[in-house]
Amino acid sequence: MKPFRLSLLCATLFPIAACGAPDTALSDADRGAIRAASQKYVEADDKRDADAMMQVIGEGAYYMPSNGAPISGREAIRGFLKPHSWDKITETPAEIEGRDGLAFVRGSYTVLYQGRNLTGYYIEIWQKQPDGAWRITRKLWNSDKATPQ
Repeated sequence: MKPFRLSLLCATLFPIAACGAPDTALSDADRGAIRAASQKYVEADDKRDADAMMQVIGEGAYYMPSNGAPISGREAIRGFLKPHSWDKITETPAEIEGRDGLAFVRGSYTVLYQGRNLTGYYIEIWQKQPDGAWRITRKLWNSDKATPQ
């Protein structure tokens, strides 16, 4: 009987093991939560509300602005965001993908700067927090043209 039990056990467990771990791909609900948090970030930016923007930025965040030095840490990012010189920003996500509590967003942006529209592209890395909220941990962007002097 022992060989039969072993065969039965293998026949039961093999398909489970072969299927691998459960799918942890980004759900539509996660994509929606990231879109909503991203919109909250843009709205806070338009109001020059650095405190509200910081609610969407994760611990240990790292920003890499176009034509500028990298910015590491929440307080340094707050210092960068607070006195910014642009008037309005619009971000349009083109792709949101991820898995296992990490996601990336690839998109385009338009910034109103001194009466002119500047355009470019961005990538963000988002991390799902223990409370279920999504926060930006990495952000980089580039402009289509050099910033006017």
